[in-house]
Amino acid sequence: MADAPKLNGNEFLDESYYKINLAIDNANDSKRKSDTTEIKVSTMQEQVNVELQVNNNDEEINLISSNKIKNNGKAIVSNISNTEEKPFNKNLLSQYQRVNMSYDSGDSNLSLHFVTDALMVDSSKKQIVGFWIRQSDLNALPANVNFYCPLICFNSNKQWSGVTDSVLSFEIPPASFSIGYTLTRSNSSQNATLKVVTKIGDWFYVEITHNTPPNFPYWSIFIGSRRLNSSIISSFKLDIMNLTLINANFALSSSIIYPNVDNYRVRKQELNDNLFKVQRQVFNSIYKENNLLTAMTNGKNQTNVLVPNSETVPFSNDFIPSVQRMNYSFSGTTNAYMEYKPKPFENGKTPAASVWLRKSQINSLVNLNLQFWLCSTDSNGVWAGVVGSNTNVQLSPSDFYVGFKADAKNSTDTFTLSLEVKSMVGDWIYIEWWMSRQPSVKYSWTPLVVIQGVTAGAYSGSLDMLNYRGINTEFGLSPLLINTIMKSKWAFKKWGVIGDSITERNFRTNKNYHDYIAEKINCFIYNYGVSGTGWRTPNSAGTGRPIYERIGAMDPTLDLITVFAGTNDWGETGKPLVLGQFGDTDSAASFYGAVDNVFSQLITKYPTKTIAVFTPLPRGDAFNGPNGSGITLEQVADAIIKVAKKYSIPVFDLYRISSLFPWNDTANEYYFKAVGQSSGDRLHPNDAGHQILADKILTFLNTL
Repeated sequence: MADAPKLNGNEFLDESYYKINLAIDNANDSKRKSDTTEIKVSTMQEQVNVELQVNNNDEEINLISSNKIKNNGKAIVSNISNTEEKPFNKNLLSQYQRVNMSYDSGDSNLSLHFVTDALMVDSSKKQIVGFWIRQSDLNALPANVNFYCPLICFNSNKQWSGVTDSVLSFEIPPASFSIGYTLTRSNSSQNATLKVVTKIGDWFYVEITHNTPPNFPYWSIFIGSRRLNSSIISSFKLDIMNLTLINANFALSSSIIYPNVDNYRVRKQELNDNLFKVQRQVFNSIYKENNLLTAMTNGKNQTNVLVPNSETVPFSNDFIPSVQRMNYSFSGTTNAYMEYKPKPFENGKTPAASVWLRKSQINSLVNLNLQFWLCSTDSNGVWAGVVGSNTNVQLSPSDFYVGFKADAKNSTDTFTLSLEVKSMVGDWIYIEWWMSRQPSVKYSWTPLVVIQGVTAGAYSGSLDMLNYRGINTEFGLSPLLINTIMKSKWAFKKWGVIGDSITERNFRTNKNYHDYIAEKINCFIYNYGVSGTGWRTPNSAGTGRPIYERIGAMDPTLDLITVFAGTNDWGETGKPLVLGQFGDTDSAASFYGAVDNVFSQLITKYPTKTIAVFTPLPRGDAFNGPNGSGITLEQVADAIIKVAKKYSIPVFDLYRISSLFPWNDTANEYYFKAVGQSSGDRLHPNDAGHQILADKILTFLNTL
């Protein structure tokens, strides 16, 4: 099925936000019905409870077919079977119109066009024309021939010729077609604007709107071409798709088919999929913040991982590639939860959260309940231990049925949480909770999904979560909406990180650079960091082999591979540093040889994947000085760069552009002091240092 066109900005939104939200909820219900049955539009509106047109709720729906078109002279319209995939495939739109035009010698007409049947003007609505036009046809127009699409109005006798102000002419040179192009025309009876709204593949979507209802009883449109002089002799065509004329309450959508006959047939699967994509894009235009929860803090009594999504409902892998899995373990009557960084309150909006949970896991809980919290922080972003900072609704496994509702107040009665179990699809159940009454003093807030021990015992297990969201909303949430995370080409890809203690997870930081990046873009981390090792050197304990000996054990399905090492080679943790020279290939003989060998192995193993390398960070104890073998860290960095260039491997030179200054005492305390340590070690970044690295590295990775 073809993708629905992307929306650009807010041009389709207007007053219809809330209607769209309701439409998605209704479409979600239809997912549980047959996905292959064909139904008539009238029946579909009853069963799916959402108009095909979504935005308008208008009775008059006019997809213009050939029997609604009058040819004019040498502009001949024919139906073409649709073999396109975009913007609409044949399952959604079986035909489009082709107008063949021919300017002949002796022909005095400057324009050739067809005209659609006249519609009555509804002065309570907007008169809107929308259509897709093939870009390659526009580009093929002869020199000094423009695209021509006047709005036409008719008197009570349905005449326009010779009637004052009946024509509002739009004439556009082909070169002017680009997304965002606008043109406004007016006379004493009409005022309208043409806009090139979007482009998908070879097709532009054009919309013309009467800004005020025209002072005529009927209206229509010409579509064709206009030559600048009668000496131009040529024949050509223009393909037009989904030509729609409508008196609309709100606006057209480029992504919707507007049929003009009641028995127009569409599969519900097509409706659901396209509606789903369109509304996801609409709401992502409204909600500019990234509200899929990824910015995780420590939480309690749990570890969490992203696992590939193998589900088909409520979201397939195409929509949400990963499931968030919380692995909990605790004893007594305490609890476990994942926690996310608080979000600021926004005036006029309601804090709300939602999540899909696996019903079979909930049903298997024994002496465990689930709690859904909302926490309001103090001015420092802290809620734990603050009186009245939180409240929750607790559900036992038997409470998880569609329609369950509950409310809870915080201990100081300054805000109220409301919860509803809203939908169930397959093995997944959708829960939404929101702050139905907000505190008068507001800083930030965060949601929690908590697994709570009811009686003393030892508990362990997993809880899977799909599309866990927290958002400040004006309109409510929707089960079928997926909100964006940070855009990156590496989102949901497998990233293998090779390195030393700066890559390995250890006590020096709660999260490493790759963890922070994974939270932002939702990628899968394969960690091959081993403390104390380098390109050529093992660690001093003999428990970690050099990198050139570890490539063979790496996952063969990685999409991105980065190497971040060299500081232990310089520090001679496992063996003396022999720098060697460019051209060496023997790993055992020299550092140059080890770097060359690693790159060669990676290219052999991942010939179609992306490989990159980071030079080592500067060290406070090595600032411009040599090691015991008389070699500087800068020489190590330069050797990596030189060999990487040989193999055309991108380099991110953190030695020179890390913005971390470990030789400076203040920077050392801020960026290199681990929790529980008396001072920084001028080598291993802490959380603050890794966050700096993450931002820089992600920017670099997005350029690859």
